[in-house]
Amino acid sequence: MLSEKLIEIQKHFNSTDSDIRYMGISDLNELLLSNNFQIQNNQETELVAKVLSRLEDPSSDVQSIAVKTIDLLIQYLGDHLVKIVVKTLFDSLYSSKEEQRDIYTMAIYRVINSIPQNRTTVIFGISKETLPKLLKKIQTVWI
Repeated sequence: MLSEKLIEIQKHFNSTDSDIRYMGISDLNELLLSNNFQIQNNQETELVAKVLSRLEDPSSDVQSIAVKTIDLLIQYLGDHLVKIVVKTLFDSLYSSKEEQRDIYTMAIYRVINSIPQNRTTVIFGISKETLPKLLKKIQTVWI
């Protein structure tokens, strides 16, 4: 039942109507907040990719709710996929258009703050991979 609902929600993500895309992501948020949400391993990667793609949505409302959704989704993902999400967000931050950078910055902030302190492997892995890139980027901007 839950899997069918998740598939139905994901269909809304690619609608041409921004209101339907917004409602699809909003429905996913409600599902993530429910106590009975479970995601199968074979659905994780696809769902993450679809939510991340909404950060590039033409509608700023859809972008904003996608940021919130990524934040909630992190709690259900394995360590490896969390690292991939953060890497993708950082890579997109560096390569995106200027108007998209705020969205990626908010997403990075929320995701990093939502990782529980006890997931030290994830935190270390993210730090090891992203901090050198971040420092290099800061140097190119400020020096």
